[in-house]
Amino acid sequence: MSAYNEKLQNIAVKEANQISASAKSAILLATLAALALGVLSAFYITRIIISALTKVSFSLSEMSTNCINNLQEGLRKLADGDLRFAVQATTQQVDLNTKDELGQMAQSFNHALNGVQESIAVYTEARTSLTTVVSKLSANADELSRASQTLAATSE
Repeated sequence: MSAYNEKLQNIAVKEANQISASAKSAILLATLAALALGVLSAFYITRIIISALTKVSFSLSEMSTNCINNLQEGLRKLADGDLRFAVQATTQQVDLNTKDELGQMAQSFNHALNGVQESIAVYTEARTSLTTVVSKLSANADELSRASQTLAATSE
Protein backbone atom coordinates (compact mmCIF):
# COMPACT_ATOMS: atom_id res chain seq x y z
CA MET A 1 0.00 0.00 0.00
CA SER A 2 2.83 2.31 0.67
CA ALA A 3 4.09 1.92 -2.89
CA TYR A 4 0.65 2.80 -4.11
CA ASN A 5 0.55 5.86 -1.84
CA GLU A 6 4.00 6.84 -2.96
CA LYS A 7 2.92 6.55 -6.59
CA LEU A 8 -0.16 8.70 -5.90
CA GLN A 9 2.01 11.18 -4.06
CA ASN A 10 4.45 11.38 -7.01
CA ILE A 11 1.55 11.91 -9.41
CA ALA A 12 0.14 14.64 -7.15
CA VAL A 13 3.55 16.30 -6.90
CA LYS A 14 3.95 16.21 -10.70
CA GLU A 15 0.50 17.71 -11.16
CA ALA A 16 1.23 20.36 -8.54
CA ASN A 17 4.54 21.19 -10.26
CA GLN A 18 2.77 21.46 -13.62
CA ILE A 19 0.07 23.68 -12.15
CA SER A 20 2.74 25.76 -10.42
CA ALA A 21 4.73 26.14 -13.65
CA SER A 22 1.56 27.01 -15.54
CA ALA A 23 0.61 29.58 -12.90
CA LYS A 24 4.11 31.06 -12.98
CA SER A 25 3.89 31.34 -16.76
CA ALA A 26 0.45 32.96 -16.52
CA ILE A 27 1.66 35.41 -13.87
CA LEU A 28 4.75 36.26 -15.95
CA LEU A 29 2.62 36.75 -19.05
CA ALA A 30 0.13 38.94 -17.14
CA THR A 31 2.99 40.96 -15.67
CA LEU A 32 4.55 41.50 -19.09
CA ALA A 33 1.17 42.47 -20.56
CA ALA A 34 0.57 44.95 -17.71
CA LEU A 35 4.06 46.37 -18.17
CA ALA A 36 3.54 46.76 -21.92
CA LEU A 37 0.16 48.41 -21.33
CA GLY A 38 1.74 50.74 -18.77
CA VAL A 39 4.52 51.74 -21.16
CA LEU A 40 2.04 52.36 -23.99
CA SER A 41 -0.22 54.37 -21.69
CA ALA A 42 2.71 56.46 -20.47
CA PHE A 43 3.82 57.08 -24.06
CA TYR A 44 0.29 58.11 -25.10
CA ILE A 45 -0.22 60.43 -22.12
CA THR A 46 3.22 61.96 -22.64
CA ARG A 47 2.41 62.67 -26.29
CA ILE A 48 -0.85 64.39 -25.31
CA ILE A 49 0.89 66.55 -22.70
CA ILE A 50 3.79 67.45 -25.00
CA SER A 51 1.39 68.34 -27.81
CA ALA A 52 -0.61 70.67 -25.56
CA LEU A 53 2.50 72.27 -24.08
CA THR A 54 3.95 72.77 -27.54
CA LYS A 55 0.80 74.58 -28.69
CA VAL A 56 0.85 76.94 -25.72
CA SER A 57 4.61 77.44 -25.84
CA PHE A 58 4.60 78.22 -29.58
CA SER A 59 1.72 80.67 -29.21
CA LEU A 60 3.33 82.34 -26.20
CA SER A 61 6.58 82.76 -28.11
CA GLU A 62 4.70 84.12 -31.13
CA MET A 63 2.75 86.58 -28.97
CA SER A 64 5.95 87.81 -27.35
CA THR A 65 7.95 88.02 -30.57
CA ASN A 66 5.27 89.53 -32.78
CA CYS A 67 2.46 91.22 -30.91
CA ILE A 68 4.17 92.52 -27.78
CA ASN A 69 7.46 93.53 -29.42
CA ASN A 70 5.63 95.27 -32.28
CA LEU A 71 3.34 97.08 -29.83
CA GLN A 72 6.36 98.25 -27.82
CA GLU A 73 8.06 99.47 -31.00
CA GLY A 74 4.89 101.26 -32.07
CA LEU A 75 4.57 102.98 -28.70
CA ARG A 76 8.24 104.08 -28.85
CA LYS A 77 7.70 105.54 -32.31
CA LEU A 78 4.46 107.18 -31.20
CA ALA A 79 6.29 108.77 -28.26
CA ASP A 80 8.87 110.08 -30.77
CA GLY A 81 6.09 111.56 -32.94
CA ASP A 82 6.17 108.92 -35.69
CA LEU A 83 2.59 107.92 -36.52
CA ARG A 84 3.43 105.65 -39.46
CA PHE A 85 4.13 102.40 -37.57
CA ALA A 86 1.15 100.04 -37.79
CA VAL A 87 0.79 97.13 -35.39
CA GLN A 88 -1.28 94.05 -36.09
CA ALA A 89 -2.17 91.18 -33.78
CA THR A 90 -0.91 88.06 -35.53
CA THR A 91 -1.07 85.47 -32.76
CA GLN A 92 -4.01 83.07 -32.74
CA GLN A 93 -5.71 81.75 -29.63
CA VAL A 94 -4.80 78.26 -28.44
CA ASP A 95 -7.58 75.80 -29.22
CA LEU A 96 -7.32 73.37 -26.32
CA ASN A 97 -10.67 72.52 -24.78
CA THR A 98 -9.76 70.27 -21.89
CA LYS A 99 -10.79 70.58 -18.27
CA ASP A 100 -7.37 69.76 -16.83
CA GLU A 101 -4.39 71.93 -15.96
CA LEU A 102 -3.36 72.16 -19.62
CA GLY A 103 -6.79 73.50 -20.56
CA GLN A 104 -6.57 76.03 -17.73
CA MET A 105 -3.13 77.10 -18.97
CA ALA A 106 -4.52 77.54 -22.50
CA GLN A 107 -7.43 79.60 -21.13
CA SER A 108 -5.00 81.81 -19.19
CA PHE A 109 -2.91 82.29 -22.33
CA ASN A 110 -6.01 83.17 -24.35
CA HIS A 111 -7.05 85.69 -21.69
CA ALA A 112 -3.59 87.32 -21.80
CA LEU A 113 -3.69 87.32 -25.61
CA ASN A 114 -7.09 89.06 -25.54
CA GLY A 115 -5.52 91.78 -23.39
CA VAL A 116 -2.62 92.21 -25.80
CA GLN A 117 -4.98 92.30 -28.79
CA GLU A 118 -7.13 94.90 -27.05
CA SER A 119 -4.01 97.00 -26.35
CA ILE A 120 -3.06 96.77 -30.03
CA ALA A 121 -6.58 97.87 -31.02
CA VAL A 122 -6.38 100.84 -28.64
CA TYR A 123 -2.93 101.75 -30.01
CA THR A 124 -4.28 101.59 -33.57
CA GLU A 125 -7.28 103.73 -32.65
CA ALA A 126 -5.05 106.32 -30.94
CA ARG A 127 -2.65 106.33 -33.89
CA THR A 128 -5.53 106.84 -36.33
CA SER A 129 -7.03 109.63 -34.20
CA LEU A 130 -3.68 111.39 -33.87
CA THR A 131 -3.05 111.06 -37.61
CA THR A 132 -6.43 112.68 -38.27
CA VAL A 133 -5.71 115.49 -35.82
CA VAL A 134 -2.25 116.10 -37.29
CA SER A 135 -3.70 116.14 -40.82
CA LYS A 136 -6.35 118.68 -39.81
CA LEU A 137 -3.75 120.81 -38.04
CA SER A 138 -1.52 120.66 -41.09
CA ALA A 139 -4.41 121.66 -43.36
CA ASN A 140 -5.32 124.51 -41.01
CA ALA A 141 -1.68 125.62 -40.85
CA ASP A 142 -1.50 125.59 -44.66
CA GLU A 143 -4.70 127.62 -44.87
CA LEU A 144 -3.44 130.05 -42.27
CA SER A 145 -0.16 130.39 -44.15
CA ARG A 146 -1.97 131.14 -47.40
CA ALA A 147 -4.21 133.64 -45.63
CA SER A 148 -1.14 135.31 -44.08
CA GLN A 149 0.56 135.48 -47.48
CA THR A 150 -2.58 136.99 -49.01
CA LEU A 151 -2.80 139.58 -46.25
CA ALA A 152 0.87 140.38 -46.59
CA ALA A 153 0.52 140.77 -50.35
CA THR A 154 -2.51 143.06 -50.06
CA SER A 155 -0.91 145.21 -47.40
CA GLU A 156 2.14 145.96 -49.54
